[in-house]
Amino acid sequence: LVADKYLGEIVRNLITDFADDLLIFSPNTDMSTLSEPYSFYTSYMVIMDDCSDDLHEVGDLLKANFNIESSNVDRQIVRALCHIVAVRAAKLVGGAAAGLIRRATEAMATPAPTVISISGQLTEMNQPYVNCTTATAQKLVTAMGLERAVFNVLGEDGYTVGAALSSYSK
Repeated sequence: LVADKYLGEIVRNLITDFADDLLIFSPNTDMSTLSEPYSFYTSYMVIMDDCSDDLHEVGDLLKANFNIESSNVDRQIVRALCHIVAVRAAKLVGGAAAGLIRRATEAMATPAPTVISISGQLTEMNQPYVNCTTATAQKLVTAMGLERAVFNVLGEDGYTVGAALSSYSK
C-alpha cells in the first residue's frame, strides 16, 4: 500500500483510530466527514512540511475540509502521522526498486547501469520523500554489491507508462 490513492487513506484510518481512542481532538469532535473512506487525499499529506509554530496549515486543512477544530498537539500528531506514513511508503518503494534492480541485473548477460523512474503526488510535492526513497534503494543496491542506480523522478502526471518509457529511453 504505497500508491498515491492509498497513502491518504492510511493516514485517515490512523487519525480516526486515534480519535476513537481519545488520543486526538476533543471527545465531542464530529468525525463524520473524516470517517468517509478516501476523504483524506494523499495531496493533503504535504502538511507534514508545515514548520510554523502553531502548525496553522494543518489546522486550516482540518477545519476547511473536515470541520475539525484542533489544538497544537492535535496538529503535531496529524503532521507526525503524515510523516510516518510517507517515510514508510518511501522505504517500501526504495526496497522494491532495489529488488527490481537486482532482478534486472541478474537477467543481464552484461550488467548495465540501471535507471529507475518514480512518479506520484508525493514525489512531486515532497523532496524528503524522494530523498528517502532513493537513499533506501541506493543503500540496498550497494549492500547487494550492485552498481548504483540512477533515479528519474517524474511529476504526478507521469504515471506508470510514462515512468517505464522514460526509464527505457535513458
